[in-house]
Amino acid sequence: MRLLRPIFFTVFLVSVSQCANIQADSIQEKSLLIQKSAANKVWRGIAAIQPQKIEIMEGNSWHGRPLPSEKLIANLSRYDAILVAQIISHYNRIGWEKFAEATPEILKLYYFSCNTARPQGGMGYLNYNFIETNHPEWFLLKDADKFKSMGYLIADNRIRWEPRDTKSTSYNRFYLDIGNKEFQQWAAEYFLKHATGEADELRHRFDGIFLDNVNIGFNRWSGLAKQYPNFKYAVSADSWNNAFLEYLHVIRNRLKEQNLILMVNHNLDYGTDIDERCWQILYKAVDGVTSEKPLSRKGNEPLYGGQQWEKAILRHEEIISHGLFDCWLTYPSIKRDKQHDEFMYAYCSWLLIRETGKSLFFASKDSKESVAWYNEYEASLGKPLSKRYQINECWLRDFENAKVIVNPTNRSKNLSLSHGIFWIEYGTSNTVETATLLPKSGKIFMKVGYEKK
Repeated sequence: MRLLRPIFFTVFLVSVSQCANIQADSIQEKSLLIQKSAANKVWRGIAAIQPQKIEIMEGNSWHGRPLPSEKLIANLSRYDAILVAQIISHYNRIGWEKFAEATPEILKLYYFSCNTARPQGGMGYLNYNFIETNHPEWFLLKDADKFKSMGYLIADNRIRWEPRDTKSTSYNRFYLDIGNKEFQQWAAEYFLKHATGEADELRHRFDGIFLDNVNIGFNRWSGLAKQYPNFKYAVSADSWNNAFLEYLHVIRNRLKEQNLILMVNHNLDYGTDIDERCWQILYKAVDGVTSEKPLSRKGNEPLYGGQQWEKAILRHEEIISHGLFDCWLTYPSIKRDKQHDEFMYAYCSWLLIRETGKSLFFASKDSKESVAWYNEYEASLGKPLSKRYQINECWLRDFENAKVIVNPTNRSKNLSLSHGIFWIEYGTSNTVETATLLPKSGKIFMKVGYEKK
């Protein structure tokens, strides 16, 4: 997961409301609560990666004084969920308590990297010192047969997260054996104690756990197996994936006992069927899925178009149909001439299938920005009036005050809009009767009179 600054844990803010029970029927009940609260609050489903200093601290500094509670609440209330909430709890404790009390409808999760540990990892990691001292056999070894017994204590025998860069903080970050049943039980208990506040002297309770680095799928296994052909799970992708999915089941079942939810950031591919078996099992093991490549095979590759785009969109719809949270983390080009266009293609694709209380969206922005926020988030679209539908190879969705159009093809497209209604392309003052969309692009058209509401 990408960081904006090298702190000891990662933070994501997203827009969805609180869901404190991971049972399927309870998730549906919580979704109804979200929709009810949306009547009094504009629900956007928008995420922001990591709350910035300016949002929680005086003087825009982590070493400054915490913001007064009223300002903290005002800054964070535009989000409907905080997927990694411990940074707020850590830096602004009084504000956090009042924020949590004032916003019970906002989902607040505790972030963890689920399958690695490193010295001085901080609150986002499993306890390295405990594992090193008491259970070094929980580290995943490069060669399962060669290194026995005391071999676990030798760092160079373990699989490193970043094996090439000795100066990286991830060089001494080590994979853990997620298939070890004793480790599974211990980790589930560790996550539970942090989510319930039992591990915190302030007893801050969260609504569940957000797990990063859920490295399931063929591509992730293949990379490890090629580099370490004798590691424990090198025999097959199924051996690795089954162990990981069993691990998630153990965690979810433990959280379920305290009515807490499990959301994961995974590596499965949306545009192909290569990970189909994993997808079907994952649906039953978690309450929400997050991806940093929701419309691409790799995060730094061009976004899908054509049939791969459609396949990815169908996958997202399937996630929602299973009653799960569907979270998109997107990273538009840092080049100013491309950033907004790439953002609009991803954002409008997401709007085509957005469902209140289930769909989440984040897009990065220039790192110099204090908060990754786009003006389009504030467009007064109104309620959706339709599901997505197709005209001239483009996909459209109608809202009370707007029309969203995506062209996933490699050709420019023109579509008639008028039908007795005057439209303005959002962000401009131009009244249009025909929508012109470049290849792999998206646009929002507002009814005249609603463009600035």
